[in-house]
Amino acid sequence: MILSLLSSALFFSLTGSSSPVPQRPLAPMTAAFPPAASSSHSLIKKSQLVKPPSPLGLAFPSSDPRVAQLGAGWCRGPEIVWGEIEKEPGKFDWSNLDRSIAAEVKLGLEPIPVLVPRSSWGASAVPEGWNNPISGLMAVTPPADPAAWGRFVSAVIERYDGDGDHDAPIPGVSIRFYQYTPDILDTWSARVEDYIEFMRTTATAGIAARKDVSFVLGSIRDQDLDLLRLAEKGTDEIRIGGIRFDRDQLEKTAPARERADRLGKLLLDGKEFYSVVDVHHFESGSAIADRLFFLDSWLRGKGLKRKVLWSLYNAAPAGAANSSKIAGAMVQMALGSLYGGARRFAWPADARQMPDNETMRAYALIDSKGETTAAGLAFQDLAERLKDIQGISRWNVAGAPVPVTAYQLDTPQKRTAVVWAESAITVSFPATRSEVEVHSPGEAIRRIAAKDGWADLELGPAPLLVEGIGEPKPEN
Repeated sequence: MILSLLSSALFFSLTGSSSPVPQRPLAPMTAAFPPAASSSHSLIKKSQLVKPPSPLGLAFPSSDPRVAQLGAGWCRGPEIVWGEIEKEPGKFDWSNLDRSIAAEVKLGLEPIPVLVPRSSWGASAVPEGWNNPISGLMAVTPPADPAAWGRFVSAVIERYDGDGDHDAPIPGVSIRFYQYTPDILDTWSARVEDYIEFMRTTATAGIAARKDVSFVLGSIRDQDLDLLRLAEKGTDEIRIGGIRFDRDQLEKTAPARERADRLGKLLLDGKEFYSVVDVHHFESGSAIADRLFFLDSWLRGKGLKRKVLWSLYNAAPAGAANSSKIAGAMVQMALGSLYGGARRFAWPADARQMPDNETMRAYALIDSKGETTAAGLAFQDLAERLKDIQGISRWNVAGAPVPVTAYQLDTPQKRTAVVWAESAITVSFPATRSEVEVHSPGEAIRRIAAKDGWADLELGPAPLLVEGIGEPKPEN
């Protein structure tokens, strides 16, 4: 995926040429997760989504033991490409996939494999003239023989379910979650109805092999979710590629309206076949929480109250040009996602295992030389603070001349504020003790003496983790 071209490419493909964030606490993350969709006709009514080992995980597989030490509890991947395993009908080569999954399990990571029906013999041909709106993404077509694809899915899920019957020789493996082939609106070269049938075939075969398996619908790009939000009157305008796009323009721009309609159809007509919705973000700020609040509200409004939100693929905005900015963006995006209701947030792991993706290598937790990056240290710091998280709330910091964002992380041991501002500014916060501990993610702690019950913090775009301050109360 060529992230540096994403916004502009999507904008021009659409054109041919925010609401305030609700001030409410997140439901406790230690609570039991809700079951999957429970309608009487739902294939996934028996699924029970369990609490993840950590809210933070990896967007790509890694074999470096440090990724688990940095606090990752799971990993999106590996991709399970049909034609790479079943190279001829009925002839399977599991060796590479077994090694990939075994490497993740050995590190203590929970794999979330991606099911891709790409096959030289089993998939339909790419339609003539099909045009991918985002460069760098390969086309995916429906299985030519759905029954053959279903048999393959059953074999995969049976092999890695850990029930002792026809299992891979991998101690401790038991995979519960699988993601449907991602980038739905950009790589799927057939109709939406065909994708829903693909989901039906996959879910039916998967549940026949393991009754409590769950499937992830995604990825949904942040900008496509914005289009749906605009179409459903969840906001008055959005920005794509830095260019304003309002509802009138949406109604007059057929490709944009079509993307919004296709996404809505997938979410509603495919509701029986997924438990989790995966949203990918490529910008920081309050827009992340806005989108997720909208999606959760929209799903509930359609009667889908038990869907769970994840965010399995994220990257820093294009303006994050150095390591400290990337680290800061990662913290901001993770907190925005978790506060917005996402139960999982992933980040690129290891630059050495992403040879074909220069942009994502720059964001990785471990760089191409094998060194832990500033983002890696920030990831570790945040993971430690989220380990026993009971809730995340957002403070209302009013009256500052520039926008200030502040989240409160509550654990049984302590309360941490994470604070940043759009530009350099000094803000006074109520102090709850005589010395306030302050540090940027991954850096050494500094102590600031409180004066007359207040602590003056020098804020900027880089987030600060602070212990010993409280939420400022608005003046009457």
